[in-house]
Amino acid sequence: RAIREGVTPPAAGAPIFVGERFWPDVAIAVTYAVQALLGRRHLMHRSFFALDLSALWYPSDSEGRFCRDILGYMWVHPNVSGLSYPSVYATGADTDDWVAACRRELGSLSPEESALLHPLAKVGEIAQEVLIPHPDDNADLLASARAKGAPVLSGPQEGGRRLSREEILAMLRHSLALSAFQGVVDEPHEGIVDYLAGLRLLEPEGLGAGAGWGEVGAALRAGRITRFDARPLFPSELFNVTASDLARGEGDAAKRVAV
Repeated sequence: RAIREGVTPPAAGAPIFVGERFWPDVAIAVTYAVQALLGRRHLMHRSFFALDLSALWYPSDSEGRFCRDILGYMWVHPNVSGLSYPSVYATGADTDDWVAACRRELGSLSPEESALLHPLAKVGEIAQEVLIPHPDDNADLLASARAKGAPVLSGPQEGGRRLSREEILAMLRHSLALSAFQGVVDEPHEGIVDYLAGLRLLEPEGLGAGAGWGEVGAALRAGRITRFDARPLFPSELFNVTASDLARGEGDAAKRVAV
């Protein structure tokens, strides 16, 4: 009924499955799930579906299947981030547009890019371990550390002064003033300020004036979070570089650099 009457999905951030929206939201969720099952809506990599009928709508050639599989790339495993894992959501039409654009790009790759991607495009499939990283197993990391005699730290070990709520608010205001949100957002949201204030954010300790590569290297080897004056250590042309400067440094390849 909801689909027939043209009920649209709720706005981003709006509560779902609540009150009068319960059955319309159920109808939308079921519709999305069926479309994803048939490959006409991309919600996640097809390997997560116990029943996969997406081949009915997948491109029949290896290049098209490769392009479609790219949409399943995740840079955080869902077991780590839960339902908030970063993923691509797309309608069938959006997916078709993506595959067409991907085909065009495959024909204009650099030699290095071709060497990496064309073997996968020829096979028509990207291995799941390439698309979806293995979740970090902290238990194994801690067990390995104990086996090597390293102490297991039970709490925050970094030095530095904890930032006050007022200092965090001032940082957010400064960031807003330098961003495209200036004039659009008047004040940082109170909930965001409260969240950041509860994170025990620290002002890093500094290495002091005149610190050289020896002091920086020692801090890195010790795993310390610290600050140092990099101006005496790097060429001056590396500082205050603009996006235009970076583009000029890339030459003709600048148009292919993702930003």
